[in-house]
Amino acid sequence: MTSLWDFDCSDNNLPVLELAGLTSLTHINCSQNLLTALNINSLDTVINLTCSQNALTALDVSGMTSMEYLYCDTNQIPSLDLTGFVNLKGLSCSANLLSTLDVSDSPNFVENFGVNCMNNQLTSIFAKNGSNEYIAFFGNPDLEFICADESQIADLQLAATSNNPETVVLSYCSFTPGGPYNTVTGSARIDLNGNGCDSQDISATNVRFDLTDNTMQSGTFANQFSNYTLYAGTGTYTLTPNIENPSYYSIDPVSATIEFPELNDSVTTQNFCLTPIGVHPDLEIVMSPNGNARPGFDAYYTLVYRNKGNQTMTGIVNVTFDDFRSDYVSSVPSLITQNGNLLTWGYENLAPFESRAITLVLNVNSPVENPSVDAGDLFEFTASISPIAGDETENDNVIEFKQITTNAMDPNIKTCLEGDIVSPVQIGDYLHYNIEFENLGTAEATNVVVKDVIDTTMFDMSSIRVLYSSHLMRTQISGNKVEFIFQDINLEAAAGTPPVGGHGNVLFKIKTKSTLEEGDHVENKADIFFDYNAPVITDMARTTYQSLSNEEFNSDKSISVYPNPASGIVNIRSVSLVKSIELYDIQGRLLQTKLESQDNCTLDISQRASGVYFVKVTTGNGSSVMKLIRD
Repeated sequence: MTSLWDFDCSDNNLPVLELAGLTSLTHINCSQNLLTALNINSLDTVINLTCSQNALTALDVSGMTSMEYLYCDTNQIPSLDLTGFVNLKGLSCSANLLSTLDVSDSPNFVENFGVNCMNNQLTSIFAKNGSNEYIAFFGNPDLEFICADESQIADLQLAATSNNPETVVLSYCSFTPGGPYNTVTGSARIDLNGNGCDSQDISATNVRFDLTDNTMQSGTFANQFSNYTLYAGTGTYTLTPNIENPSYYSIDPVSATIEFPELNDSVTTQNFCLTPIGVHPDLEIVMSPNGNARPGFDAYYTLVYRNKGNQTMTGIVNVTFDDFRSDYVSSVPSLITQNGNLLTWGYENLAPFESRAITLVLNVNSPVENPSVDAGDLFEFTASISPIAGDETENDNVIEFKQITTNAMDPNIKTCLEGDIVSPVQIGDYLHYNIEFENLGTAEATNVVVKDVIDTTMFDMSSIRVLYSSHLMRTQISGNKVEFIFQDINLEAAAGTPPVGGHGNVLFKIKTKSTLEEGDHVENKADIFFDYNAPVITDMARTTYQSLSNEEFNSDKSISVYPNPASGIVNIRSVSLVKSIELYDIQGRLLQTKLESQDNCTLDISQRASGVYFVKVTTGNGSSVMKLIRD
């Protein structure tokens, strides 16, 4: 009997079945009996087991990893452990008491057969396994979520609507591909001393790497240790560093060819060495809000400054703010000086590709203070980083940021920092987006994923650059989809009255298509996933390319300065009388003062050198500081 390989005792009234010692069995059919137990887990040669229509209260198949087909329908089985079942091609376990089903280790399901788990008590299904199997899950009204491969999401979500419209279908139960896959990893260093890259050279952080096989492009960014990881299938791939200013560096190798003949969890390591070409100082700065500015409350901001050139830089960061209607509270790191509405920080030895951040807290006046602040009032900021003289792109050394106060708290939002209306001359330039998220749930969020599907008719996907994230994060690019993955973020649950949860954000920039025209708009939103919950979908951030009329510019007590850029006479107009006009250089030094008493004024800058200046206009309603470019 030990050589018996096929055993069929179906359609009987057997209450007990003992198969110990039949070590050659490959096929067992004991369906339609009265079995309450089945002791077979020592038979690791079995590839086909049919035990449906019995009274089994448990089924232990652990270790039977040769199994290809398992049929155990119509029993009372509460759980199935299919760990290591890499050969499984078909599973039918309907009409049992299963609360969860995990086939993550099974990448070889037959596509048109797959998994039948109907009529159980399932609350979760884990089927991210690299297989595009069919999954029948109807009759599980309490099913909360299904984790599957990306290729299955749309079909499963459609099927879920007729089973339980609240079922969430996603792929974020793990952050590697399902089933077997291959990996490309490595790092980038900067050869500042010209003797080749070694462990003594500095790391190139935030470098983007693109992997393409001529059908699909994926990408990621090097982390704070300059390491990157990309995932691949089989075939020939081209791996290319994608840096913002390629003329600043020679890269060795320029690109690399990666071969994966099999899908077998292979790992290929490819490092890159970046050597500066010439001298290119190039800094940029961005200011973004962390939540809304509310009258009477503290408002939070992040200043992100970055070295996108090829020289190590030292200098200062300045911010001008409305010190009539708000007060400086604190910052990390601390200020060097405060001179009225001018805040100054210092920085040293900012390496190429390095980013740093300043957290700033201001207190906004309440409606009962003098001057008062109400919802709908406009606040304007200007942030700058020096040195500017000699910088390759002076325009992004200065950024103007406008914020309208509100009484609302928007916990999960996407904001275009340039605003709702942008001049058509900026078509093809970068727009900056800040995505903020807050855990409003009652439990800590272990993982958060921000998914952003980019409209490639509006934006240039190759230009996307991650500038900042509040927590450690990995970026995953696939085609026109970008996922910002905050794994193990452990974001605090909401507490208090009103409830406030753990916060986070990601800041990136992306160029719009140069083919856009005046009157066109670009729009973008994001889906925010907290663990296995349905995504929180942000409002659409819409920006229109439109010439600003004076009326539009003067809304909310703002002041207009035009033309800008300018080479001669600059017009200044306000809805109230202008009291004074002050012109400052980029270092914050006062160059010129004009006292006025009219709503239409001019300023002559024809004798000034080309560069970036600041104009402070004071009216009866307050003051405003704006960047002015002398071309």
